[in-house]
Amino acid sequence: KTPDVLFERNTVLDLAGTEVHLLHLGAIHSSSDTVVWIPSDKVLFAGDIFADCSLPMSLEGGKKWIKVMDYILDELQPEIIVPGHGEVYDRARAENQREYFKSLIEQVEKNFNPTIKNDELIAKIDVSKYIDHRPRLAWVMAANGMIGELRKRK
Repeated sequence: KTPDVLFERNTVLDLAGTEVHLLHLGAIHSSSDTVVWIPSDKVLFAGDIFADCSLPMSLEGGKKWIKVMDYILDELQPEIIVPGHGEVYDRARAENQREYFKSLIEQVEKNFNPTIKNDELIAKIDVSKYIDHRPRLAWVMAANGMIGELRKRK
């Protein structure tokens, strides 16, 4: 069957007696992110909002992303998160990703000054406790994007 439901804001569907919430979260990883929440099972289909290969490429985007993670983890409190790529997340893995984003942003902001070279700032960042199951150098691309954003502001 082809899709026949369009929605512009949060929507609740009844699928054979199971409530399924379509939560429109705005531009987080893509230009328009929607997650699927099944409250009775505490399962969230998160797309790339939670995925080991996903990282914010800007400070503003990263801070917005963290707010969405806060909503998901603190308000919805899923037990299982199905990402857009990779292995299913449990709560601990999702918390680890949120802390990873927070740590990266904090370290970029703390170590930035207008005269520091990107590679010098990146050498000061330690995210080793977050990348055991994530792409090892993806955070460098993200940090470079954040540094570029800070340079434009100065």
